[in-house]
Amino acid sequence: MRMEPSGWRILLLCNQLPGIIGTTLLIFLPESPKYYLSIDDQEKAMKVMERVCRMNKGKDVTLKSLGVESLTQARLRPPNEERGQCHETKVLMVKYGKVIWFFFFIFFTLTGLGFALPIWMTRIRVLTSTFGDRNTICEHMEHISAQLSGDKDCHLTYEQMKDPLIHGCVVLCLFIATSVFLIWLSRRAVIIAFVCVSILGCVALNFMEHPALILISFFAIIDPLICSVRLAGSLLIDCVPTHLRGKAFALITMIGRSGVLITSVYVGYTLSHSCYVTFNTFIVVLIVCGMLVYWLPTHFKHSSFTN
Repeated sequence: MRMEPSGWRILLLCNQLPGIIGTTLLIFLPESPKYYLSIDDQEKAMKVMERVCRMNKGKDVTLKSLGVESLTQARLRPPNEERGQCHETKVLMVKYGKVIWFFFFIFFTLTGLGFALPIWMTRIRVLTSTFGDRNTICEHMEHISAQLSGDKDCHLTYEQMKDPLIHGCVVLCLFIATSVFLIWLSRRAVIIAFVCVSILGCVALNFMEHPALILISFFAIIDPLICSVRLAGSLLIDCVPTHLRGKAFALITMIGRSGVLITSVYVGYTLSHSCYVTFNTFIVVLIVCGMLVYWLPTHFKHSSFTN
């Protein structure tokens, strides 16, 4: 599949549209009433709730007509709390250090494997399709480096690019299925179940030989982890006070992106040197991730956990 330079420019422009639309919508999105309460601004919190009330109940309905005179929330910080340049980061890493370190590892694993492996999935599938015989991925990789060392061209056809298209459809369907799962199961249970599916996918890649089964094994590893990232983020919201959530999300997002980079480099190195180490190491990492998710505090046990 060959694309002209102008085609790549159009593709890049299309990729910018969701970000532009999202940024525009953020301009009209009000701050959370919980945030205003956390900074001791009752007046602005009431205005936002008034706006939400009118949107949900109708223009003639007000908070006063519903009997709401004021707002409050649990775990409000003191209004005169002293701040420094790195005050929020210090509070997170000291008072909520245990839960933050749990989320560091969880997001490193979920984001790293979920967003780095799709790139290698396509690369591995292209390399293994070069040979007609059916072997496991690691058996293929033992012979690929020597035979393709002088070939620097990468020729992609539509047949080889169908995997990412199928992958996108599978992820979309799994997101829809996740919404259904949450009707009966807790977020914690769904994440742990998804991690278990990913572990089975890693185990399967050690011996799967049929190309379709290899592709399904990759989907089993990647897609549940992608769907678990947002669920894990919602668990973080329960464990961190409102005024610290922005800082907490910034830190775990940074760790998650580091996970993507490190995972990509790790896969590229181990596949060519010790292929069986690659996915078996992921099994250990995913087991630890599932255990940490299980040990995360519930909303009601938050105080005892941080203490």
